[in-house]
Amino acid sequence: MLQFKAMVRKKLLMQIRDKKTLGVDTLFPIILIIIGLALATIVIFKNGVARDMLPSLYEQGTGGMILMYNDKSETLTEQ
Repeated sequence: MLQFKAMVRKKLLMQIRDKKTLGVDTLFPIILIIIGLALATIVIFKNGVARDMLPSLYEQGTGGMILMYNDKSETLTEQ
């Protein structure tokens, strides 16, 4: 504990001597934290309308369920 107190005292004395160290070691991280919290409060995406997710909403083909992805559709059949 004695060494820790000596290191803290040395750090404080060095900061008093060098004003740039005070700014870089304390003010700069505080400013970055404030900027990060401000960016976290920005809402980018708006919440959409709730949608029903029911299997009955999708078409059923005669050979099986129709799967749609991109511009192509395929029929899924049981084997």
